[in-house]
Amino acid sequence: MATLTAELSHPLRSFALELSLEVGAETLALVGPSGAGKSTVLRALAGLLRPARGRIVLDGDVWLDRSRGVDVPPELRSVGLLFQDYALFPHMSVRANVAYGTRELRTVDELLERFAIGHLARARPGEISGGERQRVAVARALARSPRVLLLDEPLAALDAHTRATVRGELHELLAGLELPVILVTHDFEDALTLADRVGVLVDGRLRQLGTPGELVAAPADPFVARFTGANLVPGVAVAGADGLTEIILDAGGSMWSTEILTGPVALTVYPWEIALSREVPSDSAVNHVRAPIGRITALGNRARVTVGPLVAEVTAASVERLALAEGEPVVASFKATAARLVPLA
Repeated sequence: MATLTAELSHPLRSFALELSLEVGAETLALVGPSGAGKSTVLRALAGLLRPARGRIVLDGDVWLDRSRGVDVPPELRSVGLLFQDYALFPHMSVRANVAYGTRELRTVDELLERFAIGHLARARPGEISGGERQRVAVARALARSPRVLLLDEPLAALDAHTRATVRGELHELLAGLELPVILVTHDFEDALTLADRVGVLVDGRLRQLGTPGELVAAPADPFVARFTGANLVPGVAVAGADGLTEIILDAGGSMWSTEILTGPVALTVYPWEIALSREVPSDSAVNHVRAPIGRITALGNRARVTVGPLVAEVTAASVERLALAEGEPVVASFKATAARLVPLA
Protein backbone atom coordinates (compact mmCIF):
# COMPACT_ATOMS: atom_id res chain seq x y z
CA MET A 1 0.00 0.00 0.00
CA ALA A 2 1.29 3.45 -0.95
CA THR A 3 2.20 6.00 1.73
CA LEU A 4 2.54 9.70 1.04
CA THR A 5 4.50 11.87 3.47
CA ALA A 6 4.76 15.64 3.27
CA GLU A 7 6.50 18.35 5.28
CA LEU A 8 5.47 21.76 3.94
CA SER A 9 6.30 25.33 4.90
CA HIS A 10 5.14 28.25 2.80
CA PRO A 11 4.31 31.93 3.51
CA LEU A 12 0.76 33.01 2.69
CA ARG A 13 -0.89 36.43 2.87
CA SER A 14 -1.15 36.85 6.64
CA PHE A 15 0.35 33.65 8.03
CA ALA A 16 2.60 30.74 7.08
CA LEU A 17 1.49 27.26 6.15
CA GLU A 18 3.27 24.78 8.42
CA LEU A 19 2.06 21.24 7.83
CA SER A 20 3.20 17.65 8.36
CA LEU A 21 1.15 14.78 6.92
CA GLU A 22 1.39 11.03 6.42
CA VAL A 23 -1.38 9.47 4.32
CA GLY A 24 -1.72 5.78 3.53
CA ALA A 25 -4.34 3.99 1.43
CA GLU A 26 -7.16 6.08 2.86
CA THR A 27 -9.14 9.25 2.32
CA LEU A 28 -7.94 12.23 4.33
CA ALA A 29 -10.05 15.38 4.37
CA LEU A 30 -8.55 18.77 5.16
CA VAL A 31 -11.33 21.00 6.42
CA GLY A 32 -11.36 24.59 7.56
CA PRO A 33 -12.44 28.10 6.64
CA SER A 34 -11.67 29.75 3.32
CA GLY A 35 -8.10 30.98 3.14
CA ALA A 36 -6.79 28.49 5.70
CA GLY A 37 -4.24 27.02 3.28
CA LYS A 38 -6.12 23.91 2.17
CA SER A 39 -5.83 24.44 -1.59
CA THR A 40 -2.18 25.47 -1.15
CA VAL A 41 -1.50 21.99 0.22
CA LEU A 42 -3.05 20.36 -2.87
CA ARG A 43 -1.14 22.62 -5.24
CA ALA A 44 2.13 21.84 -3.50
CA LEU A 45 1.49 18.07 -3.61
CA ALA A 46 0.55 18.26 -7.30
CA GLY A 47 3.66 20.28 -8.16
CA LEU A 48 1.70 23.38 -9.16
CA LEU A 49 3.29 25.38 -6.35
CA ARG A 50 6.85 25.24 -5.04
CA PRO A 51 6.79 25.69 -1.25
CA ALA A 52 9.49 27.77 0.42
CA ARG A 53 10.62 24.71 2.32
CA GLY A 54 9.50 21.13 2.28
CA ARG A 55 9.81 17.50 1.35
CA ILE A 56 7.26 15.23 -0.36
CA VAL A 57 7.86 11.48 -0.67
CA LEU A 58 5.68 8.69 -2.03
CA ASP A 59 6.92 5.20 -1.13
CA GLY A 60 10.57 6.24 -1.34
CA ASP A 61 10.15 8.32 -4.50
CA VAL A 62 11.16 11.87 -3.64
CA TRP A 63 8.92 14.38 -5.42
CA LEU A 64 10.18 17.41 -3.57
CA ASP A 65 13.16 18.17 -1.36
CA ARG A 66 13.95 21.86 -1.29
CA SER A 67 17.13 21.31 0.74
CA ARG A 68 18.53 19.07 -2.04
CA GLY A 69 17.08 20.98 -4.98
CA VAL A 70 14.70 18.17 -5.97
CA ASP A 71 11.39 19.27 -7.56
CA VAL A 72 9.74 16.70 -9.83
CA PRO A 73 7.45 18.43 -12.37
CA PRO A 74 3.68 17.89 -12.15
CA GLU A 75 3.46 15.61 -15.19
CA LEU A 76 5.90 13.15 -13.58
CA ARG A 77 4.32 13.03 -10.10
CA SER A 78 1.62 10.44 -10.84
CA VAL A 79 -1.11 12.59 -9.34
CA GLY A 80 -4.78 12.67 -10.29
CA LEU A 81 -6.27 16.10 -9.59
CA LEU A 82 -9.99 16.82 -9.50
CA PHE A 83 -10.71 20.54 -9.74
CA GLN A 84 -13.58 22.24 -7.92
CA ASP A 85 -15.47 22.98 -11.15
CA TYR A 86 -14.38 19.61 -12.68
CA ALA A 87 -12.77 21.45 -15.65
CA LEU A 88 -14.35 19.14 -18.24
CA PHE A 89 -14.03 20.08 -21.90
CA PRO A 90 -17.55 21.14 -22.96
CA HIS A 91 -16.97 20.42 -26.66
CA MET A 92 -15.75 16.85 -26.06
CA SER A 93 -17.73 13.72 -25.33
CA VAL A 94 -17.64 11.99 -21.95
CA ARG A 95 -15.38 9.30 -23.35
CA ALA A 96 -13.01 11.86 -24.89
CA ASN A 97 -12.85 13.75 -21.60
CA VAL A 98 -11.92 10.60 -19.69
CA ALA A 99 -9.39 9.61 -22.35
CA TYR A 100 -7.70 13.02 -22.40
CA GLY A 101 -4.03 12.70 -21.49
CA THR A 102 -3.82 8.91 -21.62
CA ARG A 103 -3.20 6.34 -24.34
CA GLU A 104 -4.59 3.45 -22.30
CA LEU A 105 -7.95 3.27 -24.05
CA ARG A 106 -8.74 -0.06 -22.40
CA THR A 107 -8.41 1.69 -19.02
CA VAL A 108 -10.81 4.38 -20.24
CA ASP A 109 -13.48 1.82 -21.14
CA GLU A 110 -13.00 0.05 -17.80
CA LEU A 111 -13.44 3.34 -15.92
CA LEU A 112 -16.59 4.22 -17.85
CA GLU A 113 -18.14 0.93 -16.81
CA ARG A 114 -16.76 1.05 -13.26
CA PHE A 115 -18.34 4.44 -12.62
CA ALA A 116 -21.59 3.54 -14.43
CA ILE A 117 -21.19 6.18 -17.12
CA GLY A 118 -20.61 3.89 -20.10
CA HIS A 119 -24.05 4.75 -21.47
CA LEU A 120 -23.03 8.42 -21.46
CA ALA A 121 -19.86 7.89 -23.50
CA ARG A 122 -21.09 9.96 -26.47
CA ALA A 123 -22.81 12.68 -24.42
CA ARG A 124 -21.20 16.04 -23.71
CA PRO A 125 -20.81 17.50 -20.20
CA GLY A 126 -23.62 20.00 -20.73
CA GLU A 127 -26.06 17.17 -21.43
CA ILE A 128 -25.55 15.23 -18.18
CA SER A 129 -26.32 15.84 -14.50
CA GLY A 130 -23.99 17.30 -11.87
CA GLY A 131 -23.46 13.92 -10.27
CA GLU A 132 -22.65 12.36 -13.64
CA ARG A 133 -20.18 15.17 -14.41
CA GLN A 134 -18.45 14.46 -11.13
CA ARG A 135 -18.09 10.78 -12.00
CA VAL A 136 -16.62 11.74 -15.36
CA ALA A 137 -14.12 14.04 -13.64
CA VAL A 138 -13.07 11.34 -11.16
CA ALA A 139 -12.73 8.82 -14.00
CA ARG A 140 -10.54 11.25 -15.96
CA ALA A 141 -8.36 11.85 -12.88
CA LEU A 142 -7.86 8.09 -12.55
CA ALA A 143 -7.35 7.36 -16.26
CA ARG A 144 -3.59 7.89 -15.97
CA SER A 145 -3.44 5.35 -13.10
CA PRO A 146 -2.20 7.89 -10.54
CA ARG A 147 -0.67 6.81 -7.26
CA VAL A 148 -2.27 9.75 -5.40
CA LEU A 149 -5.67 11.38 -5.91
CA LEU A 150 -6.31 15.01 -4.92
CA LEU A 151 -9.79 16.54 -4.80
CA ASP A 152 -10.41 20.27 -4.42
CA GLU A 153 -13.90 20.95 -2.98
CA PRO A 154 -15.37 17.99 -4.92
CA LEU A 155 -19.00 18.79 -4.02
CA ALA A 156 -18.93 22.60 -4.14
CA ALA A 157 -20.25 22.77 -7.70
CA LEU A 158 -23.46 20.91 -6.79
CA ASP A 159 -26.76 22.32 -5.59
CA ALA A 160 -28.01 21.34 -2.13
CA HIS A 161 -30.55 18.85 -3.50
CA THR A 162 -27.96 16.96 -5.56
CA ARG A 163 -25.15 17.23 -3.01
CA ALA A 164 -26.43 14.62 -0.53
CA THR A 165 -26.95 11.99 -3.24
CA VAL A 166 -23.62 12.59 -4.94
CA ARG A 167 -21.85 12.63 -1.57
CA GLY A 168 -22.90 9.01 -1.04
CA GLU A 169 -21.87 8.03 -4.58
CA LEU A 170 -18.45 9.63 -4.18
CA HIS A 171 -17.92 7.81 -0.89
CA GLU A 172 -18.43 4.49 -2.66
CA LEU A 173 -16.02 5.47 -5.43
CA LEU A 174 -13.26 6.54 -3.04
CA ALA A 175 -13.66 3.53 -0.75
CA GLY A 176 -12.52 1.12 -3.45
CA LEU A 177 -9.45 2.98 -4.72
CA GLU A 178 -6.83 1.73 -2.24
CA LEU A 179 -4.51 4.70 -2.71
CA PRO A 180 -3.82 7.94 -0.83
CA VAL A 181 -6.70 10.36 -1.40
CA ILE A 182 -6.61 13.91 -0.05
CA LEU A 183 -9.61 16.17 -0.41
CA VAL A 184 -10.19 19.67 0.84
CA THR A 185 -13.54 21.09 1.85
CA HIS A 186 -15.04 23.74 4.12
CA ASP A 187 -17.99 21.47 4.90
CA PHE A 188 -17.60 19.09 7.86
CA GLU A 189 -20.55 16.98 6.69
CA ASP A 190 -18.68 16.25 3.44
CA ALA A 191 -15.61 15.24 5.44
CA LEU A 192 -17.71 13.17 7.84
CA THR A 193 -19.16 11.16 4.97
CA LEU A 194 -16.15 10.87 2.67
CA ALA A 195 -13.05 10.64 4.85
CA ASP A 196 -11.39 8.04 7.04
CA ARG A 197 -9.52 10.82 8.84
CA VAL A 198 -10.10 14.56 9.07
CA GLY A 199 -7.59 17.33 9.65
CA VAL A 200 -8.89 20.74 10.76
CA LEU A 201 -6.65 23.37 9.19
CA VAL A 202 -6.82 26.96 10.48
CA ASP A 203 -4.36 29.73 9.58
CA GLY A 204 -1.99 27.21 8.01
CA ARG A 205 -1.78 24.83 10.98
CA LEU A 206 -3.56 21.64 11.95
CA ARG A 207 -5.72 22.19 15.01
CA GLN A 208 -6.63 18.50 15.20
CA LEU A 209 -6.23 15.32 13.14
CA GLY A 210 -8.26 12.18 13.74
CA THR A 211 -11.27 10.16 12.70
CA PRO A 212 -14.56 12.04 12.39
CA GLY A 213 -15.73 10.26 15.53
CA GLU A 214 -12.66 11.38 17.47
CA LEU A 215 -13.20 15.01 16.50
CA VAL A 216 -16.82 14.88 17.62
CA ALA A 217 -16.11 12.99 20.85
CA ALA A 218 -13.11 15.06 21.95
CA PRO A 219 -12.67 18.35 20.05
CA ALA A 220 -9.26 19.86 20.74
CA ASP A 221 -10.49 23.46 20.99
CA PRO A 222 -13.60 25.62 20.57
CA PHE A 223 -13.01 26.08 16.84
CA VAL A 224 -12.99 22.33 16.19
CA ALA A 225 -16.07 21.89 18.39
CA ARG A 226 -18.01 24.58 16.55
CA PHE A 227 -16.80 23.35 13.17
CA THR A 228 -18.11 19.86 13.91
CA GLY A 229 -21.51 21.32 14.73
CA ALA A 230 -21.49 21.65 18.51
CA ASN A 231 -23.20 24.31 20.59
CA LEU A 232 -20.71 26.30 22.67
CA VAL A 233 -21.67 27.93 25.95
CA PRO A 234 -18.82 29.86 27.67
CA GLY A 235 -18.28 29.84 31.41
CA VAL A 236 -15.92 28.98 34.25
CA ALA A 237 -15.60 25.39 35.46
CA VAL A 238 -15.29 24.65 39.20
CA ALA A 239 -15.45 21.46 41.25
CA GLY A 240 -19.05 20.62 42.10
CA ALA A 241 -20.93 18.10 44.23
CA ASP A 242 -21.18 14.34 43.60
CA GLY A 243 -18.08 14.31 41.40
CA LEU A 244 -19.61 16.67 38.83
CA THR A 245 -18.08 19.84 37.45
CA GLU A 246 -20.15 23.00 37.70
CA ILE A 247 -19.88 25.49 34.87
CA ILE A 248 -20.79 28.99 35.98
CA LEU A 249 -22.05 30.49 32.73
CA ASP A 250 -20.90 33.89 31.50
CA ALA A 251 -24.52 34.69 30.72
CA GLY A 252 -25.67 33.68 34.20
CA GLY A 253 -26.78 30.41 35.77
CA SER A 254 -24.96 27.08 35.90
CA MET A 255 -24.68 23.83 33.98
CA TRP A 256 -23.07 20.53 34.90
CA SER A 257 -20.66 18.07 33.30
CA THR A 258 -19.19 14.71 34.25
CA GLU A 259 -15.83 15.81 32.81
CA ILE A 260 -13.19 17.11 35.22
CA LEU A 261 -11.77 20.52 34.34
CA THR A 262 -11.35 23.89 36.00
CA GLY A 263 -10.98 27.43 34.71
CA PRO A 264 -12.46 29.19 31.65
CA VAL A 265 -14.18 26.65 29.38
CA ALA A 266 -16.65 26.29 26.58
CA LEU A 267 -19.32 23.75 27.42
CA THR A 268 -20.06 21.91 24.19
CA VAL A 269 -23.11 19.81 23.38
CA TYR A 270 -24.27 18.54 20.00
CA PRO A 271 -27.77 19.36 18.70
CA TRP A 272 -28.83 15.71 18.52
CA GLU A 273 -28.05 15.27 22.24
CA ILE A 274 -30.61 17.90 23.25
CA ALA A 275 -34.22 16.99 24.00
CA LEU A 276 -37.19 19.37 23.96
CA SER A 277 -40.14 19.34 26.32
CA ARG A 278 -42.74 21.62 27.80
CA GLU A 279 -41.71 20.99 31.42
CA VAL A 280 -38.37 21.21 33.26
CA PRO A 281 -36.96 17.69 33.85
CA SER A 282 -36.96 16.47 37.45
CA ASP A 283 -33.53 14.82 37.17
CA SER A 284 -30.96 17.14 38.79
CA ALA A 285 -28.17 15.66 36.60
CA VAL A 286 -29.89 17.04 33.49
CA ASN A 287 -29.01 20.52 32.25
CA HIS A 288 -31.84 22.61 30.93
CA VAL A 289 -32.59 25.97 29.34
CA ARG A 290 -36.10 27.41 29.31
CA ALA A 291 -36.57 30.11 26.66
CA PRO A 292 -38.79 31.12 23.73
CA ILE A 293 -38.10 29.31 20.47
CA GLY A 294 -36.09 31.60 18.23
CA ARG A 295 -36.32 29.61 15.01
CA ILE A 296 -37.46 26.27 13.61
CA THR A 297 -35.64 25.04 10.49
CA ALA A 298 -37.00 21.95 8.73
CA LEU A 299 -34.40 19.43 7.52
CA GLY A 300 -36.35 16.68 5.81
CA ASN A 301 -37.78 14.44 8.54
CA ARG A 302 -35.89 16.38 11.23
CA ALA A 303 -35.80 19.97 12.40
CA ARG A 304 -33.36 22.32 14.10
CA VAL A 305 -34.86 24.38 16.89
CA THR A 306 -33.10 27.39 18.45
CA VAL A 307 -33.76 27.75 22.19
CA GLY A 308 -31.76 30.50 23.91
CA PRO A 309 -28.05 29.78 23.33
CA LEU A 310 -28.72 26.23 22.10
CA VAL A 311 -29.71 24.62 18.83
CA ALA A 312 -31.46 21.26 19.20
CA GLU A 313 -32.04 18.75 16.42
CA VAL A 314 -35.22 16.71 16.83
CA THR A 315 -37.56 14.70 14.63
CA ALA A 316 -40.29 16.43 12.67
CA ALA A 317 -42.71 14.19 14.59
CA SER A 318 -41.48 15.73 17.87
CA VAL A 319 -42.13 19.23 16.52
CA GLU A 320 -45.68 18.22 15.67
CA ARG A 321 -46.27 16.29 18.90
CA LEU A 322 -45.11 19.19 21.09
CA ALA A 323 -46.85 21.73 18.84
CA LEU A 324 -43.65 23.78 18.72
CA ALA A 325 -43.88 27.28 17.29
CA GLU A 326 -41.49 30.19 17.06
CA GLY A 327 -41.84 32.58 19.99
CA GLU A 328 -43.33 30.01 22.36
CA PRO A 329 -41.41 28.93 25.50
CA VAL A 330 -39.90 25.45 25.56
CA VAL A 331 -37.33 23.56 27.64
CA ALA A 332 -34.12 22.28 26.00
CA SER A 333 -32.35 19.70 28.15
CA PHE A 334 -29.34 17.41 27.96
CA LYS A 335 -27.50 15.08 30.32
CA ALA A 336 -24.33 16.02 32.18
CA THR A 337 -22.61 13.14 30.36
CA ALA A 338 -23.26 14.92 27.04
CA ALA A 339 -21.67 18.16 28.25
CA ARG A 340 -18.09 18.13 27.01
CA LEU A 341 -15.66 20.77 28.26
CA VAL A 342 -13.10 22.51 26.07
CA PRO A 343 -10.60 24.85 27.73
CA LEU A 344 -10.56 28.48 26.66
CA ALA A 345 -7.20 30.20 26.33
